Amino acid sequence: MKKVILIVLSVFFLSGCVQIAALLGPSVIGAQTGSIYKASLQYGTNYIIKKSTGKSTSEHAIGLLQEPIKIRKEKRIRVGLTKLLEQHILATRATNLLNQHISTTRKKLLKNN
Repeated sequence: MKKVILIVLSVFFLSGCVQIAALLGPSVIGAQTGSIYKASLQYGTNYIIKKSTGKSTSEHAIGLLQEPIKIRKEKRIRVGLTKLLEQHILATRATNLLNQHISTTRKKLLKNN
């Protein structure tokens, strides 16, 4: 029971840390590289990407990588559909020509009788 209470209290108190953790990224970069310019540039870039696309930098990069896959899949579907429609059109034309030939032949036969 003590563990459950401890977990509930920690979740309650630590839920506000998420907003603070977002600001830790630039400070970690600044500490690693020793350059406040790089840290501020990365923070600004991430902020602009998040504002313009609605996605984080990593989500945006993954989306850009998956887009060519989606385009290839759509192209493959389009090619398959085009072939299917061409075959259907050719079959319909052949049926129509056959029906026309039968109709003209029937008219000729009825005319001769």
